[in-house]
Formats: sequence, C-alpha cells, structure tokens
Amino acid sequence: MEFETIGYSKDYYTLEKKYIGSVVCDKDREVYGYLGRRKEILEEEIILRKKKIKKGTELLTEIFPLCGRILKK
Repeated sequence: MEFETIGYSKDYYTLEKKYIGSVVCDKDREVYGYLGRRKEILEEEIILRKKKIKKGTELLTEIFPLCGRILKK
C-alpha cells in the first residue's frame, strides 16, 4: 500500500518550550516529532498567530506530516 503525504507542519516553540505557532512547509529533516526537535536561528522574519518573530531569534522546531491519502494501484 502506497501513501501520499500532503505536506508538513513546522511547529515553533520558545527555548522555554512554550508553543508559538506553526506553518505549512516542505520536508527538511528525516526524523519527525519530538525526537526530530532542533534549535534554529531564524534567517528571516516570520509571522505566527499575528505576532512577528524577528530575524536572528533562536527557537525550537518540530515537524509533523499532515494527513494524506492512500494511493490506488
């Protein structure tokens, strides 16, 4: 059975592990969820839930696959 993923959701957290928001993105790592969590420094300003996060801010990120569909053979 073959499965197609629609896309991925990237969740942003502060270094104190407080949820900030999420965006739809492309796959950028092999491990998903908590085990795939990594620290990132923003290369550009982003807007999450009507809040601007400045370039150069250090955040934790996680990626989760969005729901997809089973492909027929």
